[in-house]
Amino acid sequence: MRVVSLLIWLVWAASAFAQSFEGAVKLADDGNWTSALEIWHVLAERGHVRSLVQLGDSYYFGEGTEIRFDLAFEHYLQAAELGNSVAQYNIGTMYDYGDGIPEDDFEAVKWYRLAAAQGLANGQDNLGFMYKSGTGVERDYVAAFALFQLAAAQGLPNAINNLGTAYEDGQGINRDISKALAHYRTAAKENNFYGQYNLGRAYDYGNGVPENVNTALKWYQLSAEQGNQYAQERLGALYLADDRLAQDFELAIYWREKAAEQGFLASHQALWSIYSDDAGWPRDDVRAEFWYLTALRFGAVEPYAGLAALYTDPVEGEPDYV
Repeated sequence: MRVVSLLIWLVWAASAFAQSFEGAVKLADDGNWTSALEIWHVLAERGHVRSLVQLGDSYYFGEGTEIRFDLAFEHYLQAAELGNSVAQYNIGTMYDYGDGIPEDDFEAVKWYRLAAAQGLANGQDNLGFMYKSGTGVERDYVAAFALFQLAAAQGLPNAINNLGTAYEDGQGINRDISKALAHYRTAAKENNFYGQYNLGRAYDYGNGVPENVNTALKWYQLSAEQGNQYAQERLGALYLADDRLAQDFELAIYWREKAAEQGFLASHQALWSIYSDDAGWPRDDVRAEFWYLTALRFGAVEPYAGLAALYTDPVEGEPDYV
């Protein structure tokens, strides 16, 4: 009777926790984050895994509270150690990108592996990328391809795109551009910006399809609007100097500034060239200096020579030889 009573109590407790958790979700949806967080904290202290993950999300994204990577990591780790695959994946990404903790590729691989073993598509995809790049683990294209397949079979668009690149580059599988394009199309239609960029690139260079710059522009733009810096830079290059298109300095600058804001060095270089060379666009020393200095802040060394030239031959004022 004691065992039966214990089982009944556990079922009741699980049901009560679930009701309390969902009640807190509704409070958060209604904008009452303070009460929601209080409930999740109480449940988390009792070992409720979903509440631990939710608190991790709240602190990571600043939902209802300030962003606190340390507290996000603390709650994710508790849930991860209790076997939650999403929390394991989140811990992996924090180690992967150094969010509030020192970057550690080996720890990232460890946690991705745990999440992947439980069938989490994002964990499989990220672990596949680690194998592909040889980051935190010995490079293994065959293992990467197998992991991308597992994640793609669950419909994860990013993994579908990654399968496309494997087919295009012949990494872990025989090269097959038609299969690469099929995967890029599927990922692109699922609004994956890497798939959109890769499909645009195929039409841009006539890789497996007839060259068509207008179709390339369509896919690049969809990707660029989602923040893909590679698509943004390529759009800037096409609008600036491509004999298949009418030159459009304003669009060229617009897209390259978008990429440069993300630290894309090629875009920094293009922008300081546009503003300092007076090659079809009015020379603007202030803007040229801004992009030289911005590139320096992102760790580039190339701008020093350009800055020196700018200071010794300014459009206005006296040269500053010092």
